[in-house]
Amino acid sequence: MKKSKKLLILTGVAICFIFAVSVFFLKQEAKDVVAAYAAETTYERVEAGEFHEVVLGPGFDVLLVGWAEFAVSLETDHPARPTMTNKNGVLYFSVSDTAALNEPVGLNIRVTDIQKIKSVKSTTVHLEDLEVDSLSVLLEDSQSLRIVDCKIEHLQLETAEGLTITSIQNKEKM
Repeated sequence: MKKSKKLLILTGVAICFIFAVSVFFLKQEAKDVVAAYAAETTYERVEAGEFHEVVLGPGFDVLLVGWAEFAVSLETDHPARPTMTNKNGVLYFSVSDTAALNEPVGLNIRVTDIQKIKSVKSTTVHLEDLEVDSLSVLLEDSQSLRIVDCKIEHLQLETAEGLTITSIQNKEKM
């Protein structure tokens, strides 16, 4: 009986050791994958704080996603030198050099809640997986707006030409 207990304990220790070594190597491999992805992409996470409104200057390609926390990732090495400021819960995005806008500046925004988006001059906006009660979107000469898998109870879209589209969703059918 003592021999079988020792064998059982030794087997348990060996399994725990193998598990710990496997977790260590998987963690290292995950770090390598993240580092490789970071080397491929030019996006950098920037501190934005909490916000409820976004104002987009010219030349951005924006992906706005519903998320568990607020986060902003910005294409920082773009020749147009994008900048971001947060004034009283309103995020303002602009570029320092509009002459360098041959290609749009990539921007990823993750939000828990957002109330208003204003987009100007050749900016593309993609909304994905948003769950908000009310959202107002103002498009001034923007290229496009794409909405995918969003649950927005009251959506109001306005254009610079004065066209207003309002969509009210029934919660039971969303």
